[in-house]
Amino acid sequence: MPLIYISTLVAAVVNYHRPIFSWCGIPGAMAVYVAYMGGVAILKGRWRIDPRLGGLRDIGRFALVLLTAAVPSAFIGTLTLVGDHVVPRSHGLRVMVNWWASDATSIVTFTPFLLLYVAPRVSSWLAGADVHPSVPKPRRHAAPLEILEKAAQVGSVLVAIWLVFGFRPAIPYQPLYLLFIPVIWVAVRHGLPGATLSTFAINIGMMLGAYVTHTEGVGLPRMQLAFWRWD
Repeated sequence: MPLIYISTLVAAVVNYHRPIFSWCGIPGAMAVYVAYMGGVAILKGRWRIDPRLGGLRDIGRFALVLLTAAVPSAFIGTLTLVGDHVVPRSHGLRVMVNWWASDATSIVTFTPFLLLYVAPRVSSWLAGADVHPSVPKPRRHAAPLEILEKAAQVGSVLVAIWLVFGFRPAIPYQPLYLLFIPVIWVAVRHGLPGATLSTFAINIGMMLGAYVTHTEGVGLPRMQLAFWRWD
């Protein structure tokens, strides 16, 4: 929790150029994540889930609780922007929807990646500070066909992103459905961890593609919808 508050204050000052002693500063940092903390308490208590998202019930509860918690978070965040006169009150509803859509994209894309790939390594590192390290497991050598398949999966991701952002004849049709192909392929072969990693990689690739091709000019809501539709 202290790390969350510190990160929020740093973001308010560095990214958004807001004074610490303003509605977007300390009050906003203290209030905007209260709903998420409540959601995490529910997922660790009454509706306890496996942090590795091992079953459909875990995934359903994770999505329902955190996407619901994103609503009051977006509402509070919008109030801080209105209170600091960053946005006019008449634009409050639109800003709130954009805020929620941004958080929702992070919840379904980045949070599972952190839970499956980052959190276990951090926990092992913290535990290793107090206990003796275990004997390292021998590395498994990948077969040539396995290497070829993984290279083809990476290539399919790059090709799909290029078709969405770089292939002019296809751009007017917004062929976002092409992004499902590598995700389904990886999910069938590697399960939820593979699907999570491919989804994370594609979203990073889409952000870079939108930046390089200046697609951000189409407007924030449209870009958020593009991310949300295929996630």
